[in-house]
Amino acid sequence: MLMRSIAALAFVPEIDVPQAFYNLEAEIRNNYNNNSIDVVLDYFEDNYIGRLQRGRPRGIPTFPISIWNMFDRTDEELPRTNNHIEGWHNRFNQNVGSAHPTLWKFIESLQREESMVRAEIAQVLGGHPVTQKKKYADCARRVKNIVIAYPVRRANMLGYLRSIAHNLSF
Repeated sequence: MLMRSIAALAFVPEIDVPQAFYNLEAEIRNNYNNNSIDVVLDYFEDNYIGRLQRGRPRGIPTFPISIWNMFDRTDEELPRTNNHIEGWHNRFNQNVGSAHPTLWKFIESLQREESMVRAEIAQVLGGHPVTQKKKYADCARRVKNIVIAYPVRRANMLGYLRSIAHNLSF
């Protein structure tokens, strides 16, 4: 659960992520004395947090926190994954029917896709709810409840991270 808590850092406000990481890192290193754990923690720090260097400012991570942080997206109920885009891409590929369609077949596929998207927009505007599988909706609701309580739960950062980690799956 401690290792899964690394992914839960995405649900901490950007400004608090470095300190939350260092708290979590200390806890992980206290519980595990393993070189492979060190490799994972060092990799995460270098690529997602930015390494602290004595006498210098924190290094610039490969992937800035603003890119992968989900705290505000969760609170605003915005998508946190690109699954909907992958679903559309799969549907469009099936609609086209071949890897290298002719120009005319491609244009016809775009026209069919446009009509399907217009129908979906009309349904949403008409009040039809956008459906989501129950298990994903329940998980999203639980994560949002935890994120909303962040100001209260901030004092126990490791407990907060564990709460989020319980709701993450890989």
